[in-house]
Amino acid sequence: QKPLLNDLLQAIDVPTLLLCGPRTVVAQLSEEAVKKNLLDPFTKAILLNALQKVGITTFRTNAVRRLILSCDAAELKELKSALDSTGDYFNLHKLIYSDLREPVRSELILYLQKKALELRNAGQAVGVKILSDIDDTVLCSGGIFPAGCDKRLPKKMLYPGFATFLRELDCSFTA
Repeated sequence: QKPLLNDLLQAIDVPTLLLCGPRTVVAQLSEEAVKKNLLDPFTKAILLNALQKVGITTFRTNAVRRLILSCDAAELKELKSALDSTGDYFNLHKLIYSDLREPVRSELILYLQKKALELRNAGQAVGVKILSDIDDTVLCSGGIFPAGCDKRLPKKMLYPGFATFLRELDCSFTA
């Protein structure tokens, strides 16, 4: 039952389901499926992303709260990574700081801080995420507008030292 539900939710347009389906769909997914431990962190991220896309109402705020509070520390790490890599502007930061209101926002911030501390105390790497432009930061644009203006290297050549720089950052955060 668990793999089937996760596969289904990963294959369909969940925002449309939330908008067109009965209101009970949100409750079933955020209450019943959570109680029965049927959702993996990736699927929870899909649901959170869908809830952001359709708008966080008071009713949906409770669903967001239940989905996040149902995750342990390791699952939250996966959930954040999945939610932040959807390719749109909906992410965990926006969810917490823009879409949610008090007192749920503060409750979830405290929960996330507590779980992050658990990971650190367990000796797991804290890690760092690098967000970077590509043209004239990672790869030379060759001076081709509008990508960039650097003509010092051939187009699409990796800047010398960039891979080493990222490797050093990665190594400095190992447990």
